[in-house]
Amino acid sequence: MGPISIAIVAVRHSVGAVLRFSIATLGLGLLASACLVDSDDPCGDALVKNAAGACVCPKGQVPNGPACAPCGENERVSGGQCVCENGFSRASPTASCAPVSEEPGCSGSECPAEGECASSANCAAPMLCDRYGTRQCVEPPVGLGQACASDADCAGTDATYCEVYFSLTCLIQGCKEDGGRCPGDMQCCDLSILNRSLCVGIEALTDGACPAPGVNVARDDRE
Repeated sequence: MGPISIAIVAVRHSVGAVLRFSIATLGLGLLASACLVDSDDPCGDALVKNAAGACVCPKGQVPNGPACAPCGENERVSGGQCVCENGFSRASPTASCAPVSEEPGCSGSECPAEGECASSANCAAPMLCDRYGTRQCVEPPVGLGQACASDADCAGTDATYCEVYFSLTCLIQGCKEDGGRCPGDMQCCDLSILNRSLCVGIEALTDGACPAPGVNVARDDRE
């Protein structure tokens, strides 16, 4: 049988030090591309098929533009995102993973007071930094990052959307309708391609911006 045209969608994300997703996904870079593939080998040489039948990056690699790229030193893949290995953390979303015993670099108002966190990079996985509240490391919402095959597996938790294209994990949705509020220091991203908004971890952001085609939703803490 000759080649057929199919759409390949890869979404990545992250949460806390372990799941900072993170859709483009989620991610959370959210990639959508159409290409010609052989029906007998739809994923081609660069991708592999996951349990849901989607074409995704091989083990140890994450989406990087139109291709896949391996994680760096002291990193591993979690939720479709390169995150720090246990015992390592980042001083900022773009910093390298360093032993948690080392004091994270910061300057001026970015430096947290003693006993406080500046970002989830300062917290042990999978905790999040309560940036807009106590500035303490707190447990993530119930269900966030939980393995799933469909939304039914996420039902009854705080993370009710199952991201089935890449990570097969439960994510928090509907943040746009909730004033752009997300747990910890996660960013609310409006993803029109998915017809929903999702909370994305800091490591999936680029200079604070949601992965394209996601759009930042301004946070409004007014009741």
